Amino acid sequence: MSSHQPAPLPIANPTSSYWMHQPHPVLENFCSSEELPSHVETVIIGSGISGALIAHDLISRCPNVADKRVVMLEARSVASGATGRNGGHIKPDCYKNFASFQERHGSETAKTLCRYELENMKASAQFIIDEGLDKAVDLVKTNAVDLFLDEKAWEDAKAALKLQLEAGGDLSDITVHDKAQSEEKYRFNDVLGAVSYPACSLWPYKLAVGLIEKAMSNGLQLFTNTPALAVSLAANGKWQIETSKGHFVGKIVPVKGNVVAIEPSLDFASRPLDHTCSLQWGSDFDYMIQRPTDGNPLIFGGCDLAHPRKLTGPIGDADDSTTTPEIVDALLQFPVKYMRGWGNEASARISWSGIMGFTADELPFVGELPGRTGQFVAAGYTGHGMARVFLAIKALMQLAHNEAIDPRVPRVYFDIERRLKQKDDEWETMLEEAYSGQKESRSVPLERL
Repeated sequence: MSSHQPAPLPIANPTSSYWMHQPHPVLENFCSSEELPSHVETVIIGSGISGALIAHDLISRCPNVADKRVVMLEARSVASGATGRNGGHIKPDCYKNFASFQERHGSETAKTLCRYELENMKASAQFIIDEGLDKAVDLVKTNAVDLFLDEKAWEDAKAALKLQLEAGGDLSDITVHDKAQSEEKYRFNDVLGAVSYPACSLWPYKLAVGLIEKAMSNGLQLFTNTPALAVSLAANGKWQIETSKGHFVGKIVPVKGNVVAIEPSLDFASRPLDHTCSLQWGSDFDYMIQRPTDGNPLIFGGCDLAHPRKLTGPIGDADDSTTTPEIVDALLQFPVKYMRGWGNEASARISWSGIMGFTADELPFVGELPGRTGQFVAAGYTGHGMARVFLAIKALMQLAHNEAIDPRVPRVYFDIERRLKQKDDEWETMLEEAYSGQKESRSVPLERL
């Protein structure tokens, strides 16, 4: 299998995620009409949070309902992709990758990339409140805590903070905790240290469908179970929607993630975590929140190191109809071993998988497609979409309408043409190994994927 083989259309029978166990009563498999309209002004492909934000922006800009003519196409049920399958938090990467960003892009861009995710988180939370969706999506404004369980990872984190400070970065929202503070305050064992900073948790599926529902009341037409199979230029100079093949083959690669909703132990049911978590292992990291309602289950994802082929195992896997047993087992074993007072066992309420779009430089592609005037993209969030998407879509819509772009959004996101031409030998080698399955493992940090 070539590293340039395009990702397939979404699997028809995906696993059922925790977030989608309360499907929207109307929109889940909704079509606005029996037949698709033959001509519209705007087609949005995908009903996840990116598509929902685009629809919201477009509808908000046009006061005349009759003039909107906006259609949203979704290959499966509404918001059933990554938005309906993620970890349920907005967790900014505000320091950890500063060193690699600095090496690749220079100090100023590195500072922008780290600060951007904090700004995006704050703007996202305010938008949700302003739209009156905070209660519907169980928005919790809290702190994220990176807990370090690997010596090198802890040293690298402190070095990244030092580099960021020396470069003039703003660390005012970031707090460093030593081992004793970390274990006592956050109730985890074998922790070497921790870093905390503002974050949010929420019900991402309900955010997407809430925005789509609002847009539909103002003219959006939604067609679920309607995959886009081609995008081609018609004789009249307009775009004809037919296929999903195109520019990003081999540049945005599917990566499968596994997540489990774990029933809390008695102690963690009576005293739920008041923060979100990231467990840092050096070559990988896991992520966790505890729900504020619905019996307080832990939503816990990651543990890719437990895959039989380690970190290369999930790369190129676009099948979210199954979970990976070894990873699910590792997710269930973690709280018993590392969470203070948990108890002797952990049981899953539900486990599921989802597909992320990864890029070689860890950054999304946002903007107009090279050589395709009128086609815009926001994709390749590399498993970090909720921390990047809100202001990125805002900037995308500003670009599409020839407006000044929000200066907080990193300009490298928009540098699509250069990045598509750029060859990344390590990325290419990793893809070949992952797709061929010839090597059992490769110790490559997930941050470098």
